[in-house]
Amino acid sequence: MVRAVIPINEINGEGDITFYDGCIVHPKVTITAESGPIIFGKNCIIGENSTIIFKVPENLKSEERGVMKIGANTVIGNGCTIKSLKIGERNVIGCNCYISEKVEIGNGCIISSNTRLVESMKLNDNTIM
Repeated sequence: MVRAVIPINEINGEGDITFYDGCIVHPKVTITAESGPIIFGKNCIIGENSTIIFKVPENLKSEERGVMKIGANTVIGNGCTIKSLKIGERNVIGCNCYISEKVEIGNGCIISSNTRLVESMKLNDNTIM
């Protein structure tokens, strides 16, 4: 079930993190599952120097925190910071993007490099930014 190409000495992981088949995690990636599990779907690619953080505000009840999911075939470029709790399948997030926990991303979206999404929003399927 869980197989990934991960240079273990190059990843800084903390908490309950699941990678499904075919995931590739490049060097110097930090993944922190502080508020609950993080699940990466099949064939995800995470670029080097990226940070994936699941930390929700403390004022949320534990049952509202849930799970952070990054859908299958999603590519996260180098140097990104991702806090979004829900990212659909087949997305491309360019290098050096910042995606806050207030953002929900549908399926098939393309987010260009250096984009900062900090306001509460939901990107519908196939959105290009």
